[in-house]
Amino acid sequence: MKQNDSLVRNVNQFDFIAYIPPVMSGMNSEGIVDVAQAVYVRTLEVLDVSGFHHESDLDLLMRDSGFEVNFSDADLGFRFGLVGNQIFLSRQGSSLSRFEQWYENLMPSLGVLISSLLTKLKECSGWSAVPVLRAQYVFNIIAFDFHRVDGEGDGPIENSRIISKLIAGIPGDDGSIIEQGDQTRHSGRVDYKVSRWTNFAPKLKVRQVYDVSAPGNLGYTTLWFTLSVVGETFEEVESNGKLVRRGFDFSRFTSDRGLGVYRDFFLDKFINHFIGTLCEGYRFETTASSLP
Repeated sequence: MKQNDSLVRNVNQFDFIAYIPPVMSGMNSEGIVDVAQAVYVRTLEVLDVSGFHHESDLDLLMRDSGFEVNFSDADLGFRFGLVGNQIFLSRQGSSLSRFEQWYENLMPSLGVLISSLLTKLKECSGWSAVPVLRAQYVFNIIAFDFHRVDGEGDGPIENSRIISKLIAGIPGDDGSIIEQGDQTRHSGRVDYKVSRWTNFAPKLKVRQVYDVSAPGNLGYTTLWFTLSVVGETFEEVESNGKLVRRGFDFSRFTSDRGLGVYRDFFLDKFINHFIGTLCEGYRFETTASSLP
């Protein structure tokens, strides 16, 4: 494990999003209310199974083209619902240890929540099937106040110096690509984003998306990190050399209750290796909410 591992102590935001066909566009308000009420009842059961309890903190809120159930518990709160063609599970920031407890207790029930929602949606909409077409886990971390571990330098390190490891060149004054060097300090906000396919299970690949932004917050001394793990249709070459396209299998994407995504992709690949490599030689702080 890298020296920086223990420095990521907070998660700023987590979202799980599943995309479905435009079922809601043809439903009347009564049908949407029926689906919302069924999801509310199932979520009450999930609170009991997960050990969260505090059922009085669960509210049902109707939205334009959808609804959400909001569990407002101060430690273990989350939002789950459907708006348009997106089913979402969302949790605001917290310490990494608190987030891990929440994740490991709630995520085993996510498949049940979504399955019950889709079943009721099919019943109330008249659609013959309501599949999940695409889904993704999204983890956000905000880091700030970078200083060199060796103590060199008087003040915090600019984010441009750190993100320069990822960027070979930037546009110069005339628009031509030049070596980044010290020019990144004149570039304003810098964004880096790259994705790669990874084997997730036999005949199932996921796309990892690494996203880093170096905005102007706190005098250009913050880095905003996002990891997305996306399940969708993908192509692969079989042993006979034939290129085949495989459809997205949502049940296999969530079959391990998201634990593989959390441990292998988020903790190991993203925090320990990606952030650890990029920020090697620096100490920094992270925040669960807004910047100080």
